[in-house]
Amino acid sequence: MKTLTVDRALNRYAVIITCVVIAAASFSCSRWLLGEANLNLFASSGAVISLFGLLLTIKHTTLFLRSMPRDRAWRLRCSGAGMFNTGSGETEAQLAEITGILRDELFGVALMFVGTAIWAYAPYLCRFFRCAAK
Repeated sequence: MKTLTVDRALNRYAVIITCVVIAAASFSCSRWLLGEANLNLFASSGAVISLFGLLLTIKHTTLFLRSMPRDRAWRLRCSGAGMFNTGSGETEAQLAEITGILRDELFGVALMFVGTAIWAYAPYLCRFFRCAAK
């Protein structure tokens, strides 16, 4: 039986799908249960989206610190802490891992921006779109 690890639990695509479902559900509940003009529940979902973005961004930092004694030489070389002009001995698998880490961090930062924008400006969306529709 596979154990649930941080890396698997915070898969970037699963996080994005979860955030979209949370935003859609809170928008629907806010719109139909609380009334057209009240988007406060939807605004609150922005905080949850920002939290998921933060967790996605720091996921690899946590894994990096936990695996440091085991993989120290390779991690130091990838971080640029090796000796001058030692060459980069990374394999394709290591480069793919580094690219995945950078993509996770990019998606995490994007989710933090989107979540913060929803959190801050969602109550004004209803007013804006109502005025634009007239």
